[in-house]
Amino acid sequence: MIEIEKQIAILQGVRTEISQLIQLTNEHVHGIHKQYYSLSQTAPSDYRLFTDEQKLEIGALVNNTLSLSKLINKQVGK
Repeated sequence: MIEIEKQIAILQGVRTEISQLIQLTNEHVHGIHKQYYSLSQTAPSDYRLFTDEQKLEIGALVNNTLSLSKLINKQVGK
């Protein structure tokens, strides 16, 4: 009976980890969509014409996309 209780506790921890990961992933996706939409509406098609602010924003978009890819590939329960 003790082993079953240990496994239940492990599964509950994994379930919590999955829920947190889903929430964080959704937040990143939402943020990336907002950044992309903003840039698509305001940025010129030629990077050389970007303002300093737009260059910072596109850099942040790249970084957030890389962070999202790490979240998507994260293994749970380890």
